[in-house]
Amino acid sequence: RIPSEIAQAMLAGFLLAYCTEPMLVLASEPWLAGPVIVVWLLALWLAPRWAIPAAFVASCVVIALNFNTEAVEGISILPHLEFVMPSIDGAAIVNIALPLYLVTMASQNLPGLAILKAYHYKLPWKRSMVTTGFMSSIIAPLGGLTINLAAISAALSAGSESGVEHLKRWRSAMWSGYTYITIGLFCSAVVVIISAAPSEVFGTLAGLALVGTFAGSVAGAWKNPAEHSRMPAAVTFIIAASGVTIFGIGAAIWSIAGGLIVRGIILARKQAQEDKAETHAEHQ
Repeated sequence: RIPSEIAQAMLAGFLLAYCTEPMLVLASEPWLAGPVIVVWLLALWLAPRWAIPAAFVASCVVIALNFNTEAVEGISILPHLEFVMPSIDGAAIVNIALPLYLVTMASQNLPGLAILKAYHYKLPWKRSMVTTGFMSSIIAPLGGLTINLAAISAALSAGSESGVEHLKRWRSAMWSGYTYITIGLFCSAVVVIISAAPSEVFGTLAGLALVGTFAGSVAGAWKNPAEHSRMPAAVTFIIAASGVTIFGIGAAIWSIAGGLIVRGIILARKQAQEDKAETHAEHQ
């Protein structure tokens, strides 16, 4: 029931912070962001499909040259399994489970749905929620986090930058899942690398990867010139980009609420004016 322009404006505002990160890092740490951005630009000119993989390789080189060995001293890179007895605690349900549920719905499922709508995919919403909820209940006793329509993963997989046909981009999501499994098997080594690597490099790479999705969502948010579309989209974008959290509820929910309220006001005013004009014409 959320208008497309509001959903896409929310997505654009949600992604803005990621997409501005490369320039912020370039200004503060040019030797970290500069090589990655230059390689991305060159690849964008020579082989657009490989722009992000090329930027990833450049990021790995930058990380290798700035690796902080002191940050990982004493950390084992070999993963191991450790059994922890699951337990149910009322305080944990109130303080952890319920907030995590709200955060998952507001910052992952809702933006994830907006991303899929932005790329013209028809998502079976109810079945998706039932499936992800059921799987989450299965992995919860094993220490797993919630399964959801991960917003950033969806943005990377569903975009045209993947170079895959529209109806075959589900394969990108599958490869994303395989990559997560692989990373999970080598989680200790990954933690060591991330701990010793400059965090700015990861922010730069993520921002570059999401530029295409951001551009598409901005175009979709303001494609309708009507006042009841553009003004609500602007309000939605501003609130989402602010990143505000009120009463523990994130900006994604507040942005959509703000956009819908403004849209309702504009449509109500328009309807009142039309009714007034119609009544005046009848009297004449």
